[in-house]
Amino acid sequence: MLARSGYRAVAATTYCHHTRAILSSSPYICFRRSYYSSIPINNNDVLIDLLPRITVCGLGGAGGNTVNNMIKRNFEGVEFLVANTDAQALAGSVSTKRVQLGRDMTRGLGAGARPEVGRGAAEESLSDVMREIGSSHMVFITAGMGGGTGTGAAPVVAKAAKDAGILTVGIVTKPFHFEGRIRARLAEEGLAELERAVDTLIVVPNQKLLDLENKQLSFIEAFALVDTVLYNGIKGVTDVLVKPGLINLDFADVRTIMTDMGRSLMGTGEAEGRGRAKAAAEEAIHNPLLEDMSIRGAKGVLINVASNGDATLHEVQEIASTVSAAVDADANIIFGSSIDPDLSGKIRVTLIVTGMNKLESPAAPPARPSPPSSSSNQSNYNSSPRPSVSATQRQHHPSSDRATYQQQQQQQQQQQQHNNTSTQ
Repeated sequence: MLARSGYRAVAATTYCHHTRAILSSSPYICFRRSYYSSIPINNNDVLIDLLPRITVCGLGGAGGNTVNNMIKRNFEGVEFLVANTDAQALAGSVSTKRVQLGRDMTRGLGAGARPEVGRGAAEESLSDVMREIGSSHMVFITAGMGGGTGTGAAPVVAKAAKDAGILTVGIVTKPFHFEGRIRARLAEEGLAELERAVDTLIVVPNQKLLDLENKQLSFIEAFALVDTVLYNGIKGVTDVLVKPGLINLDFADVRTIMTDMGRSLMGTGEAEGRGRAKAAAEEAIHNPLLEDMSIRGAKGVLINVASNGDATLHEVQEIASTVSAAVDADANIIFGSSIDPDLSGKIRVTLIVTGMNKLESPAAPPARPSPPSSSSNQSNYNSSPRPSVSATQRQHHPSSDRATYQQQQQQQQQQQQHNNTSTQ
């Protein structure tokens, strides 16, 4: 029992923080189940820490900001770690665990928007980062793609964590289009490398903020929305593992759904009133700020329904049916239900959908060649490579200029008639 995977045995104690109960001199072990059960043992009092250890690791400026936001919102049940090449930004973090990356390589001055510098700095300080991650069962790597530290360091840290047997999830952002092509290219290259290093990858494109109907959204409010998406995505998983449930979901369930699954989606929907179950499920599936993904071919789905205890059997069935209808018929679906006293009259649906395919737009028909309509088009047209055709070749290939050819034919006929008349 003590050797069960994913759990740690700790020294005898008199306090169980899972049940807030005193266990002094009581020969029982507490298990985190739907309702806490007690199993008698014959030896001295032993308390098993049943909650998996989860670490959120923020890399670079964006990752550090995400961690700060989570800590300020009193996010419980996880440990936080920030790592950066910028010593000044690191000093401003509210996290108690901080690692300066590339102390010798960057001297605390940052990576200069160069991913290769961020990669080298992470490799230099990798042992320090892994020491802080320690014996975690699950780690979230959060960063902003397109810069130097986050783009370069995220794949290095993620690979080391995954190689250590830790379930590794990347949850990152992509830059706005107005940030330029170079940053966009660096982001795509970093994402490709990170996807190979993690078990599951969730991408939040900043550009999606411009698709929202609220055109008066301030710059600060926009980034607060991105932080909220990252917060809800990570909290959705930790709530599944930490909060007690009527239908229990343990770490093994999460590992089954998220190991080696590539691009994935984490969604949370919350609704109240009539039709709240279907509305919450639809909101969880169609998060407007997540990357465009098709869940039709999803290989795994984890559904967690939370309420204050007033969710009906019909509502639970409606949620499961809504999600099941949107994924593959053979998808591995794991369902759980938990109690949250703060959800008065509300119902919350958390989805982890893995093994999805990127949404492909229909192929456009091949463009027909057309004459340029502006000076800009003329410049592009003239700069494109064209076969060299001599004047003689053009004369023998009338299809290249039908009007000129017809005019030449008429002139030749008139000249022939004139010659015949002169001869007569």
